[in-house]
Amino acid sequence: MTLVTACVDNVEFYSKLSTKKDIALKGYVTYVGKTSIEVRIDIYQIGENKTTDELIGSSLFLMVARDINNLKQS
Repeated sequence: MTLVTACVDNVEFYSKLSTKKDIALKGYVTYVGKTSIEVRIDIYQIGENKTTDELIGSSLFLMVARDINNLKQS
C-alpha cells in the first residue's frame, strides 16, 4: 500500500512570506476516511517581535491509499 496526494484542496496565504526568514511547516490530520485522509499544513515564520511564530498560510491536502500492484483503492 502507498499513500498519494489526490488533490491540494485549498491554499491560503494570510500575509507575505519573507525570503530572509526560515519557514516552519506544521501538519496534522483533520479527517480520516476508509481509504483517505485530509491533512492541513500550516506555514509559519518568526514574527516581528522575534519571539513567536506567525501563521503565514495554510493548505489542505487530500491523501488516498492505493495498492501499489494494481493501483486500486486499498
